[in-house]
Amino acid sequence: MSVLSDLESSDDPAVRQGLATRRSVLGEAYVARTLERPAEPGDDQQHLLTGQVWGTLWNREALDRRSRSLVTIALLVAGGHGDELEAHVLGGLRNGLTPEEITEVVIHCGAYCGAPVGLTGMRRVKAALAREAATA
Repeated sequence: MSVLSDLESSDDPAVRQGLATRRSVLGEAYVARTLERPAEPGDDQQHLLTGQVWGTLWNREALDRRSRSLVTIALLVAGGHGDELEAHVLGGLRNGLTPEEITEVVIHCGAYCGAPVGLTGMRRVKAALAREAATA
């Protein structure tokens, strides 16, 4: 059984909602690419992330998805999490952010988190935006 099919067959409503939110934000292709693999030990973490982060946190009402994308991009830049950053740049575009807004948040992070973090983040953002422009 794949991780994806395991999540799809979950009887937990938060996991089902989370998978739908994850697909909406990150895109069907990204979710399939990252989760369509044989389940292995440790994949229980995917249930927790899908249910709690994507199912509950991303669906709280105090912030809309656009705002959550902006905050998530900033946190991923600050933490140096490039692979996830690229996925969330595309998610941010799906959630209504403009390339200019995404670029501006990276510049802001560089000022508060340090130039190396900002420069690395900007390289990853530019790569994600270029790939998206090439497929549009």
